Amino acid sequence: MKNNITSFAITISVLLMIFPYTIFLIRAQAWALESPIAEITILCYSLLMIVGGVFTLISYQKWKIQQLIMKLCLVINGLYALVGFVILMMLLFQNV
Repeated sequence: MKNNITSFAITISVLLMIFPYTIFLIRAQAWALESPIAEITILCYSLLMIVGGVFTLISYQKWKIQQLIMKLCLVINGLYALVGFVILMMLLFQNV
C-alpha cells in the first residue's frame, strides 16, 4: 500500500512540475491573449503552481517520500509555488 501511495505522489508531483509549460501552447492562440481570458488563464496557472508546491511539500514531509526524484520535484515545485504566489499578488493588486 505504501508503494502505491509513493508511486502516485511521485507521478502527480512530476506532472505538476511539467504542466505549467503548457501555458505556452495556450498563449499561442489569438483568443488567449484577449483581456478577460488572459487574466483567467494566468490566475488558473498560478493557483495550479501553488497547489503543486503544497502537494509536493506535503508528500515530502508528511508522507515521508524522500527519494531523489521527489527532492527534485520539491525544489522545482517550491519555486513554482513562490512564482505563482507572486503572480497571484500581482493580479490581485494590479489596479491598486
